[in-house]
Amino acid sequence: MLCAVTLIPVFLILQGASATSDSAPTTFTSYFDMLNLITSHLAGLETTIRSSGDDVLPNIYCSILSILLLPLYIANSKIRMKEKIVYVILIIFFVFSFNNNWFNFVWHALHFPNDLPYRFSFMYSFFILVIAFRALKYIKGVEYRDVAFTGMLWIFAVIIMQKYSTNKMTEYTIYLNIALILVWSAFLLILKKGKMQKAILALCVFCVAFCEIIVADMNSFLFTQYEKDYVVHYDTYREAIKNVYDNDSSFYRMELSYLDTRMDPCLYGYRGMSTFSSMAYEDYSQNQYSLGNSSNRINSYTYNTQTPVYNMMYALKYIIKTDSSVQPSADYYTNTYITKDKNAEVYENDYYLPVAFSVSEDVKKWEVEEGNPFEAQEDFIDRAAGVSDVFIPAEVAGFDSDGASTDEITENGTYYFSKLDEDTTSASINIDIKNVKDGNLYVYISSPEIENVNYSWDNEEHTHYQSINEPNIIDLGYHKKGDIVTASLECGSIDTDSSFFDFYAYNVDKEVFDSAYELLEQGAFNIEKFSDTKLSGKVNAGFDGYLYTSIPYDKGWSVYIDGKKAEIFELADCQLACKISQGEHSVVMKYEPRGLHYGAAISAASWLGLIGYFLQKKFKIVKKKDNIVETV
Repeated sequence: MLCAVTLIPVFLILQGASATSDSAPTTFTSYFDMLNLITSHLAGLETTIRSSGDDVLPNIYCSILSILLLPLYIANSKIRMKEKIVYVILIIFFVFSFNNNWFNFVWHALHFPNDLPYRFSFMYSFFILVIAFRALKYIKGVEYRDVAFTGMLWIFAVIIMQKYSTNKMTEYTIYLNIALILVWSAFLLILKKGKMQKAILALCVFCVAFCEIIVADMNSFLFTQYEKDYVVHYDTYREAIKNVYDNDSSFYRMELSYLDTRMDPCLYGYRGMSTFSSMAYEDYSQNQYSLGNSSNRINSYTYNTQTPVYNMMYALKYIIKTDSSVQPSADYYTNTYITKDKNAEVYENDYYLPVAFSVSEDVKKWEVEEGNPFEAQEDFIDRAAGVSDVFIPAEVAGFDSDGASTDEITENGTYYFSKLDEDTTSASINIDIKNVKDGNLYVYISSPEIENVNYSWDNEEHTHYQSINEPNIIDLGYHKKGDIVTASLECGSIDTDSSFFDFYAYNVDKEVFDSAYELLEQGAFNIEKFSDTKLSGKVNAGFDGYLYTSIPYDKGWSVYIDGKKAEIFELADCQLACKISQGEHSVVMKYEPRGLHYGAAISAASWLGLIGYFLQKKFKIVKKKDNIVETV
């Protein structure tokens, strides 16, 4: 009850988060053998990170001293049987939770984690440490033979574990744990004798525990990437971002044209689109995938240089070009800054719209379906602004294949292919894409099997590589009408003999795009003040319609138009929107986690009750003392 101010809002938020969207299991299954779980208590094991693969076990190692003290706790004559029974039941309960799919599902808020399994294991470790502390506190309640027998029992167990070892164990693990068992057993025998000063004993415990951490824990983590790989561009990008915020203090989004991590907005400190969070909205993640961003459709979406239509829809005012991306088009962006090392350039979007603007009522029918992301963006422009054909299909000038056969590729669509030799690792499909207008070429290729695409033009003088494990729209830069860009799909290393791919290539009709922007800009939300939870300003709607926002829908949002609370709804099943009438309006958008007021009231009442209880208790003690004094 004291924590209700946070627990109630978190409970309500979890109901809409991607991390709680799984279905409950219909059958009971076990994950591992019990002997394997016992091995997880040993030191020097490789940490479990992934939820898939062999020997997926909880990370429950919390020192060899702790597991030595477990049997001594049970054998201790000075500890009440009732207490022992409670802790043994708790251990059995946690072990069952680890090894049962249904209990594991419930522990993870009705969800099976993609990775980092058994996230509640720290509670088990906490109880093991409490038990060990109790055993150590009442060490006088055991005999010397109990300590010696426990040490020998664990050494024998480690030898058995060597015979049936898991992938987490090595020869180093076996000998390290035997050595630690001997050292800690000797310490317990000395402690049991009770002739050494407590300060010296405490220092010995500290030193041995520290040594165990160094030789055991530091060997438990497998590093495949290093910090320097993530922060190699940190100073450059921070310089560019600082320049933007120093010169423009209004509210907007910006993005890097190519991200170093999944969470560059967090790493570099800017307001962006890219997100990777278990608290993300799954429908919004699916929406971003369908619009051509890299996304796992669940809890992450990563920005890559998008179309001018997308950048306008999602309030991207600045794009920071990195050294590995294509030059933004001068038709849509203006260069405003180049970093000192020349490795990053800031471009301002000439077609920027804020996070909210008024659109036609027809936008309520906007459909975002997985498949062709250009059609999803086109459908928004058609319905929001009443203009059509902002995207023009590029032409397929020709195609050929090497080591593979494919359907005849003539236009945008889905095509099937197969390898001519199932054992070959070298096969490709080449598609010649012809620009139909002067301007940038945008391409989207996806496949369940093909992972890499290489682009080339000007007789291979210019090339660009793209990984399509998580496909995304790619901006291939400016090309004149009639120019040819070749897309080479690498299909030699696929795991199957045949598969398919989706191919979409478009140019943008700038005149149509200009007309859409001019109409939508008139109803832009002019943000005058903003904070983490509030936006306020004015909107001049040119017609009765809807206030579109690129903000993920959440029931915690409230929109006030001219002081009156508007009814919000989910646009495209994931974005915040509400009705707005023609004319100039003051608009305030507020966010408050649902349940915050109820939680705050419960917490406040609980704190008052607790304080009152202690005051009453203290008053009784004082009154009792006064009565004793009077009696004397």
